[in-house]
Amino acid sequence: MPLLIIDDFGVRKLPLTAGEDRMWRRRVPPGAAARYNPAMPHYDWNQLPEERLNPRVTRKVIHTKALTIARLNIQQGAVVPEHSHVHEQIATVEKGALKFFIDGGEEIVKAGESLAIPSNVPHGVEAMEDTVVVDVFSPCREDWLRGDDSYLRR
Repeated sequence: MPLLIIDDFGVRKLPLTAGEDRMWRRRVPPGAAARYNPAMPHYDWNQLPEERLNPRVTRKVIHTKALTIARLNIQQGAVVPEHSHVHEQIATVEKGALKFFIDGGEEIVKAGESLAIPSNVPHGVEAMEDTVVVDVFSPCREDWLRGDDSYLRR
C-alpha cells in the first residue's frame, strides 16, 4: 500500500512521478479560485488515515490554514473530559447521540443536529450511543498538529 500524504494539496501517494509532483504543486493566483477550482483539494474521508486516540475514540482530520475539520467515531460510554480552547467549534452528529456538559448544564445532540461552542467555553462530552460526529474548528487546531491533544487520549 502506498504511503499517503495529506496537506494543502490534498491526499497524494508517495513517491510521486515528476508529472504528479508538478500537478500537486501548481499554484493558483489570488482570486483565480473563483473562476476555476483545480487547486481546491478534494478529500475522500474513506481514504484518510484513521488515528486511534484511545480504546473508544478514533479520528480522521483535515487541516487547512484557517480551519480544522475532524470526523470522530466515539463508542457508547466514552467520555471526553472537560477542556477549553480558543477555537470556535461546531459539532454535527451524523449518527448516534452525544451529551455535552457546558456551563454547568447538559445538552444532548442527536443525529442530524449541531451545536455551536464559542471560543474558550469549557465543555466535556459523553457518548450516549455509538456516535459519528463531525467537528469544525476555526482557527486551525495547531495544538493537534503539535500533538498537544492529551485530553482526547485518556
